[in-house]
Amino acid sequence: MLLNELFNQLKSKSPKAKREAARALGETLDPRAVEPLIAALTEGPDARLDIIWALGQIKDLRAIDSIIPYLADPDWHIRGQAAESLGQIGGGDRVVDALIRTLKDEHDTVHWKAVWALGEIGNPKAIEPLLVPVHKLDCPRCWHAAWALGRIGDKRATEPILPLTRHQDVVVRRHAVIALKMLKDPRAIDHLLARLDDSDSEIRHFATEALIELGNPALVILQKKSGEVPKELREKFGWIIERIQEES
Repeated sequence: MLLNELFNQLKSKSPKAKREAARALGETLDPRAVEPLIAALTEGPDARLDIIWALGQIKDLRAIDSIIPYLADPDWHIRGQAAESLGQIGGGDRVVDALIRTLKDEHDTVHWKAVWALGEIGNPKAIEPLLVPVHKLDCPRCWHAAWALGRIGDKRATEPILPLTRHQDVVVRRHAVIALKMLKDPRAIDHLLARLDDSDSEIRHFATEALIELGNPALVILQKKSGEVPKELREKFGWIIERIQEES
């Protein structure tokens, strides 16, 4: 369907037709669709979720001011999509500040979308707000923040994340190890070694990958400790040592 035909369909009185047009326009990734989508967004709730989604797909900074207000929408689906789309579009402090405010949202999905968006944008301004739940070791949302801090890549997050690798919740441990893998900080080596015999296979996998990516700093410690661990771990240590040596 031609772009102009989709623009006309976006003005339809049929909510279904508007949603279909919005989705199709988002899939085109054409910046010419931004202004018609923004105009349709202000005309009423019909297709609002799909329009915000489409604007996120196109990734045009012109959409930011139109999306930010929907971070406070009564519908959590809309709030979550607004956060996700802002993460896809990016932007400066204005977007980051709005997403930081959204970290207080009571709905877990909206919180996760805001955290994900801050991780995608990667602005260091988000580090301190994201550290708040990480310091609360019993907070069910701490793994959200750990992932985003790893994605941002600032090593100030390493020390606060380390205790999460021993958390009783497997999801928290898993995302803590994933975050440390992204941070690539040698201070995490001992904590990663401790997860090589974790009960969760994914955690063992990510810990192994993280150690290999750390390279020589991990190699030195692995060689030093390989004689102190049980046989099954000694074999794992040996395999990781070989991989690091192959890639160095």
